[in-house]
Amino acid sequence: MHGTANMADRSDTDYYKIHVTSAVKLGINVAFPNGLGTGDAYISVYGYEYDATWGKTHSLAVGRALSHTKVTVVGTPKFGGQLTARPGTWSPSGVTLSYQWLRDGRTIAAATGTTYRPTLTDISHTISVRITGKKSGYLTSSVTTPRQKASPATLRSSCLSETPVILFGARSSPVVGGGSSTEGPLVPDHDTGRAAFGVCAPHW
Repeated sequence: MHGTANMADRSDTDYYKIHVTSAVKLGINVAFPNGLGTGDAYISVYGYEYDATWGKTHSLAVGRALSHTKVTVVGTPKFGGQLTARPGTWSPSGVTLSYQWLRDGRTIAAATGTTYRPTLTDISHTISVRITGKKSGYLTSSVTTPRQKASPATLRSSCLSETPVILFGARSSPVVGGGSSTEGPLVPDHDTGRAAFGVCAPHW
């Protein structure tokens, strides 16, 4: 819902109807994306005795908005690689930033740093990061980067070696093409340390 001022008579009143089907707590966010300028601004909350809002306790919180430049992620989202969040520039100065990495839009436990290394669990899922800015006297602001699909590590197709390498799976004999007699595609697992023999070492 959006409202605009009537500049012809220098006044404006906007009404918005909200249909509530049950008794719930509501929060209403009023934003002025282009700012208010200087001077006084007035926000009124009123009702009639026959309205559902009559006699209900309410509160109003007003805060200034933070601004920021584009937020990005550097790196390729593949197993074993590293992703780095670039928060851009936030204004005014003194904004405290926090990071939360997401898998398919859901939080990843303990992934709250500026960098993240995709794990086996992330393969074929999307990875993004949510950056939240906080500053006293300002409204908290969050921005989430576009989701990127995580992929397995790349295997060198030109190598053929009998030297064992640490890969995810069971112990088996090397076979041409980087496969295994008991496993599917071989990908390294730095988390569990489980080992298998393969013909190609992964590279990032």
